[in-house]
Amino acid sequence: MKQLSRIGILTVMVILLGSALLFGQEGGGDKAVGGSSGEDAGPSEYLSFSVQAQLLVIDREAAADALVEWVEEQRGYFIEKSLQSVVLKVPVEDFHKLRTIVQREADEVVSYDVNTFDLRQELNSVQAALASREENLRRVLVFLDNTDVVGTLALEREISSLMGEIESLKGRDRVLRNRMAYAEAYIQLSSMGTDIPSKRPSSFPWINTIDLYSFLEEQP
Repeated sequence: MKQLSRIGILTVMVILLGSALLFGQEGGGDKAVGGSSGEDAGPSEYLSFSVQAQLLVIDREAAADALVEWVEEQRGYFIEKSLQSVVLKVPVEDFHKLRTIVQREADEVVSYDVNTFDLRQELNSVQAALASREENLRRVLVFLDNTDVVGTLALEREISSLMGEIESLKGRDRVLRNRMAYAEAYIQLSSMGTDIPSKRPSSFPWINTIDLYSFLEEQP
């Protein structure tokens, strides 16, 4: 029973290990997102861009729709859209076009601020930590089938902890590669028109008791 239990655990862990190490061998889906691996990426490929812009527009809904339509045509996407703002993820190769599109859709560009971040150090740190955890997992699995019940339970806890760390590091790696592949643009939309109410309350309470607007409308 003890041997069967250990064989069952070993089988499950080997399957999990294969899934975890597939990232290191083939790059998973992250290489396609990031465009290149950390080893062969040039300095500029580690850069992440973001934009903070404020626009004055006549029709906020139309402006938001136009910006979203443009970014989707560039094979980007949006993560937020409302009458107040849009948040776009723009492919870095099309990032230089964004200012022109913003100027086209706005009646006035109040501000347009670009920020650049170098993610090389953080990405390398994540990849080094990931390689270390994967190597530790390989070593733990080597001992799994040659230990007693108490040792098996201890190794199972260690494997579970390593798998959690590996998944977390893979997730962070994907986030960083996404930031390098897509510039993020936060665009605030403000309307040029002002909505004037048909009736405005007076600062004098007694006037509010009189239907002054109807009185004025009745006058010749």
